[in-house]
Amino acid sequence: MIVGTTSEGSPNSFLSTEKEYDDFEMEFDVKVDPELNSGVQIRSQTKDGPTGRGNGPQVEITQNVAGYIYGEGLDGGWRTPEERRKPHQIFKKGEWNHYKMWAKGPQIRVWTNGELIEDLTDEKIFATHPKGFIGLQVHGIKKGTGPYQVAWKDIKLRELE
Repeated sequence: MIVGTTSEGSPNSFLSTEKEYDDFEMEFDVKVDPELNSGVQIRSQTKDGPTGRGNGPQVEITQNVAGYIYGEGLDGGWRTPEERRKPHQIFKKGEWNHYKMWAKGPQIRVWTNGELIEDLTDEKIFATHPKGFIGLQVHGIKKGTGPYQVAWKDIKLRELE
């Protein structure tokens, strides 16, 4: 199990792969404190060198928008179009949740607890982010809150041909 704990006043932080991935399938179980949100960066890149902010598609891990795709550090924010980004209750707050992600070319699919949540084809982001690191996010928190934790287990990652 991998456990990330927030640090008061710190920005978002990521445990990232050294290797870059393009087409892959990934599964994991995740449990996040109900007061925190999290995510998994995919095909992400680092802006302004090794100490800069990561940027790229992020699969959301939080109540109501679990499985939708956000553009972390990217212009425009959400990659999942607003008309498809409907609040849902598939994510079990404070419990273990199962995620499956599949990325092939410009298409990204995300399942949360067995339900297909997102099937996004995004040529624009694929043109700038065809490959990159995968990063497990511990979201930043405000001073005077936390600490909160997010835990991942049973992580499986397979490159696609």
